Amino acid sequence: MRDTAADRVPTGPIVVGVDGTDSGRAALEGVVRAIREDDCADWDVPCGVRILAVHVRPQPSSLMLLVPAAVPAVAEWREELELHAWIDCAETLTRADIGWDFVVRDGRPADVLRHVAEKVDARAVVLGSRPRRRFAALWHHCPVRALKAACPAPVRTFPVSGGFALGSRGT
Repeated sequence: MRDTAADRVPTGPIVVGVDGTDSGRAALEGVVRAIREDDCADWDVPCGVRILAVHVRPQPSSLMLLVPAAVPAVAEWREELELHAWIDCAETLTRADIGWDFVVRDGRPADVLRHVAEKVDARAVVLGSRPRRRFAALWHHCPVRALKAACPAPVRTFPVSGGFALGSRGT
């Protein structure tokens, strides 16, 4: 009998999309809760599984780059988000005593997360999600739908608490 892709169990880490906002923190906190509560039977998570936190650098819009004075501000904004994403991982995953690695990639979040998940044979891909009002949802390019359609690993989302607020660090 031949093994099929559906029969094969992934052996890699859990990939978590982190972006330096409350959405990334929701993903980290959600995966920690799921591992602690053994609420990840569909991921086949063994003891000692690692987290691979992936920060996808947001691409500046072409409109932003048309204004030469905006280029340094955009670069600083991207670096700040990357730092916040790393700090969120360090605080959440180290406190939970879960092994983790952090990588940064450029590109579209859905494409990058799918590629990383394929490359590392991910057990799952985890993202935070925020409910959006109907009009806002039309303009927001959330990677969840695209990932669920194309990613070989199960995709799980954890809601951001606090409803419709913009992603901010808070205090």
